[in-house]
Amino acid sequence: MSGKDHSIEIVDGAGVQVILLDENGVSVASDIELKAGSKIVRNTFTIIFELVAATVSEVVWIAEVKCKLVSVRERHRLASTSGTLMLEHVPSGTAPGSGTNQLTGTISLSGTINTNVSGTLIASPTTFNVGDALGTEIAGTMTSLAGGLVTCEFERIP
Repeated sequence: MSGKDHSIEIVDGAGVQVILLDENGVSVASDIELKAGSKIVRNTFTIIFELVAATVSEVVWIAEVKCKLVSVRERHRLASTSGTLMLEHVPSGTAPGSGTNQLTGTISLSGTINTNVSGTLIASPTTFNVGDALGTEIAGTMTSLAGGLVTCEFERIP
């Protein structure tokens, strides 16, 4: 680029650099797939859902691409009495609460407030095919839970 400091930077909505074109060539973030003549596609994506005292076992998301769960975080503003959360792979035709657990154990919803808690994934998380769902299995007493938020990160599978 003729010795001048010229560069093109593309950032996502969160301000994170995803592509940099400068005198050294093209740099692409590790979770981006870049192919000539195609769209820029992130290899990971996040879904977020809320939890409150009235939350029951339910489907919270239906897969639109083949993927697998790679991380889970939960945080709540007010703790439940003794509530717990399990995340499940729930194929079409399967009821929430009857799917395949994706965590090695439940996440306590009665723990310390305003603190991020990471769920521990099973050794080989289930592949979600298009149409499969992510479900919650809620147990214990959810009384008083408020401001609960769960963030699930998925990785696309080609």
